[in-house]
Amino acid sequence: MQLRASLYKESEDATGTHDLAAAKAETSPEKLDGLLQDLKALAGQVPGIISISAGRNLTDRAAGCTHAAIVTLENLAALQPYLEHPRHQTVGGGLREAAELLVFDYEY
Repeated sequence: MQLRASLYKESEDATGTHDLAAAKAETSPEKLDGLLQDLKALAGQVPGIISISAGRNLTDRAAGCTHAAIVTLENLAALQPYLEHPRHQTVGGGLREAAELLVFDYEY
């Protein structure tokens, strides 16, 4: 299962997105690691991204989730362009093929 929770703060400060992923049975952890590296690369390619952090889960407390990512966006207005960007569409498609997805966006 992948969870992407976008955090938004309606001010001049940052917004963020949180993702949790459970690899499908046929997906190796290494493949998902590679896809998350592709996600991290979006930080220099998609306007509105401040930072991206991603990695493997270290404990058994994540209800089967094996990987996580946090994408920090400039603000709520950056969400839709981020979601529609062709590079994000490509990386997101790869993640959807490799992991179960649940997306959750919220303001903070």
